[in-house]
Amino acid sequence: MTTQANTTSIPYLDVNDGQHIPQLGFGVFQVPPQDTADVVRHALRTGYLSIDTAAMYKNEEGVGESVADSGDGRIGPDPSTFG
Repeated sequence: MTTQANTTSIPYLDVNDGQHIPQLGFGVFQVPPQDTADVVRHALRTGYLSIDTAAMYKNEEGVGESVADSGDGRIGPDPSTFG
């Protein structure tokens, strides 16, 4: 699989608490758990900064693995969300 350089900028939206979120996200609904980590790694390399996931998809482990492996501090939950 080849990846082209990211040449597109993704617009951000302002939310009620003053935070900004990417307008475009990558969804992992129906991605098989065994494929999720590789698929999300590719999405992150392509330029996605927002991954749409949910516990009911049963593939969160792969999402977490690929986000942790990315080393990109812009990706992942805002720690203040859990405070």
